[in-house]
Amino acid sequence: MSDLAASSLAVDLSRLAAPPVLRPLSFEDRLAAIVADFQARFPGYDTILESDPVMKLLEELAYRDMLGTAKVNDTASALLLAYAIGADLDHLTARFSNSSSSFHSSKATMFVCSSCS
Repeated sequence: MSDLAASSLAVDLSRLAAPPVLRPLSFEDRLAAIVADFQARFPGYDTILESDPVMKLLEELAYRDMLGTAKVNDTASALLLAYAIGADLDHLTARFSNSSSSFHSSKATMFVCSSCS
């Protein structure tokens, strides 16, 4: 394949924006949303102090939710060529060629479809 043909097929994966499936991780934002939801459901419980046991439970809920989101992000990232590493990358590249030798690092930064020539 000529250099011109290879460069026209190349995609710089580092320039792609993060897909919407990857949600940002923000403990503070999640905690604020959970506290607001709690206050909407229990309007009589209007003041939640930092030392309140309810606040500790809400913080635990926000933390566990953030861990779940991180796990979903990691799973989704493993299926994306731009983010996959190791065995995940090998499995993704198997769709395009018999080996991942066309990928020049363990973190994909450039993709050239060898079967497109």
